[in-house]
Amino acid sequence: MREQMQQFLQQSWKEMGIEMEISNLPPAVMWADHWMQSQFDMAVAGIIFLTGPDPDTTNYMSTDSINAQGGAGQNTFQISIPELDELLKKGATTVSPEARKPIYAEIQSMIRDELPFLPLFQRNEVRGHLEGLQGYEPNINVRITFWNMQDWSWA
Repeated sequence: MREQMQQFLQQSWKEMGIEMEISNLPPAVMWADHWMQSQFDMAVAGIIFLTGPDPDTTNYMSTDSINAQGGAGQNTFQISIPELDELLKKGATTVSPEARKPIYAEIQSMIRDELPFLPLFQRNEVRGHLEGLQGYEPNINVRITFWNMQDWSWA
């Protein structure tokens, strides 16, 4: 699917006069310095920004999270906007969900306007399990479904 999307983008952009070279790297290369140090002009990646119910994306969006510039995070897009940094801090330190909602709405609006990355599609993961599996409990962390597998057993 990813390679088909790359070919589609390459063909579409060529029609606009934009040349694109596809270079798929082995995972150990891609997800090491190539990704973390932003050693690319463009990359196609599936990213889940949230690992739980909290909408804080500081690790991906703040200036302090630009790994390639000495930060500690995953801001491989190298987005650096002082107003965004302030909103991220404000959102992360505000307790009330009702008070946080407009802060994160403003963050989303800013990201849409600045477009540091181009979302191509929204991934949807549907999970389930067979009847008879005991001890299974869904996890709000959508990336990890095996968090309590030591408690699983068959009826």
